[in-house]
Amino acid sequence: MGPQKVNEIADSGMPCVVALRRRDEGMLTKDRTLEIDGNRLTLLPTGPQRFDALIHLIDEAETSLRLLYYIYTADRSGAAVRTALLRAMDRGVAVSLLIDGFEAATRGKPISAS
Repeated sequence: MGPQKVNEIADSGMPCVVALRRRDEGMLTKDRTLEIDGNRLTLLPTGPQRFDALIHLIDEAETSLRLLYYIYTADRSGAAVRTALLRAMDRGVAVSLLIDGFEAATRGKPISAS
């Protein structure tokens, strides 16, 4: 039997996790980007980095976007995300936005497309 993948069940019937390589072996660039099984993962440790990446991803979307938010606030950042989503919709991108009704309802102004 070859090497096991993450969360595969071992012969003992107990769940196991097997590291297939050193943790830092998959680092591709200094910007902390990894490629794992054909998927690219980039660590974005700061809020501004995450925000800039989110806006960039929205602006580069061609077909569809699916966003899920626990907290959405109609502040400067929220307005920038809303504006980027509206630009995407204007380009014909199908946009799905799911906002947690409990937390978002306590945050003030509602989000709307107008």
